[in-house]
Amino acid sequence: MSRVLFIDDEIPIRETLSMYFNLKGIEVTSAATGTEARQLAEANIYDLVILDIHLGEEDGLALLDFFRQKDPKLPVIMFSSSGDDPEVIQQALAKGATACMSTTDSLDNLLKEVQRAIH
Repeated sequence: MSRVLFIDDEIPIRETLSMYFNLKGIEVTSAATGTEARQLAEANIYDLVILDIHLGEEDGLALLDFFRQKDPKLPVIMFSSSGDDPEVIQQALAKGATACMSTTDSLDNLLKEVQRAIH
């Protein structure tokens, strides 16, 4: 079973994605803050990270740097709202994000990207 760390500050999004991926046979651990995500990443091994670009008061791009330093081969999919600045998305890709997905993308499309990145 694949293990995914999903980091988003919005409870409904975390709960929906966790439930969806669990039904698809992917184990999801979720974090609401960068601090919580760092602690989980230090204590566990994940196959993939899904990271909100706008993580409340924190900068998702800075957290992306943490994951790139911790494990440069770990796939990180950035999760953004549909109104995100394309320049921010380009920055994420330049910093090593595997892909950027929008909150408006279907869950099936996100699942395909997760499966592609893991395998």
